[in-house]
Amino acid sequence: MSRRDADYDGMPGHDDQYKTFWIRTVASGAPGAGDPAVRPLYEVVYDTKSQVLPRQMEEIQAKLAKGLRVTE
Repeated sequence: MSRRDADYDGMPGHDDQYKTFWIRTVASGAPGAGDPAVRPLYEVVYDTKSQVLPRQMEEIQAKLAKGLRVTE
């Protein structure tokens, strides 16, 4: 999760039957109270069972990255 790879790379994915689509990534929070070098990580997931075209997933991916704000 901290390397933002594999399941957390932010790339669109789908199941074998192309019935469920998702984007999974990671968002960093503010530095931890005990150690300023440590930031909490949050899993961010967009998941749908609707039929989605590849260009629609690209739009969702861009909106997810642009619109996400961690306020803690």
